[in-house]
Amino acid sequence: MLLFALIFVAALYLGASVGKQAEDKRVNRLRLTLKVSSQRYCGDPGQTKEEAAEEKRGSAEFKLRLSMRNITDRPVILCKVCLLDIGPHVLPVNADGTPGNPLFNLNTDAAVYDPAPEFSRGPNGNYVVLRPNENYETDQETWVPVAFTDSRPRYKGYVTPGRYFLRAIYSTWYQSLKETESFRRRWQSFGDLVDEVLESDPVPIEIHSPQDIPGCSADSRENGDDWGAASR
Repeated sequence: MLLFALIFVAALYLGASVGKQAEDKRVNRLRLTLKVSSQRYCGDPGQTKEEAAEEKRGSAEFKLRLSMRNITDRPVILCKVCLLDIGPHVLPVNADGTPGNPLFNLNTDAAVYDPAPEFSRGPNGNYVVLRPNENYETDQETWVPVAFTDSRPRYKGYVTPGRYFLRAIYSTWYQSLKETESFRRRWQSFGDLVDEVLESDPVPIEIHSPQDIPGCSADSRENGDDWGAASR
């Protein structure tokens, strides 16, 4: 299900980028803003001592605070468990201090769940109805592969310590078009169903090279362990 959702929303995002003239260039109902609430560093637990002596690799990990505000004059319905990280980007800093083109997509441990809306006559606990100007906030985590070196990384897909920008891109819905229209009609009295891709403005980040970098497993990421062990 997760793989299908990733493929579906990726195609949705690419299609939206190429054909924005569809639906008369419909404006998003929500505005996404991003704040980095904390940051830590993890060494690659699978890297050998010999490899680390040549180039220490690991990740810079970020806790994100996402805020989604209803910018319309009507209530909107947001599926809280449908939020899917489909393209947070790390961007270099141009000479004039502005964000450059994305280097690559970040990694994320986000999961997507089937909200089973067909069993509900109206939005259930998996949804939130936002009145005009109301916000919905949630915490997410993501991480950037880092080569802790002053020279060019030996492998592609790694950044080196320095200043960057971070931009979040989230899908808010992944049901088929037919199902989407059915939910929209049934729930119209509660508000407008949100089925769009949200993109935040870039925010500045800085990746350092700590002297001591602990190894972090996938379990520690999922459980939120050791935040602050190698943070700044």
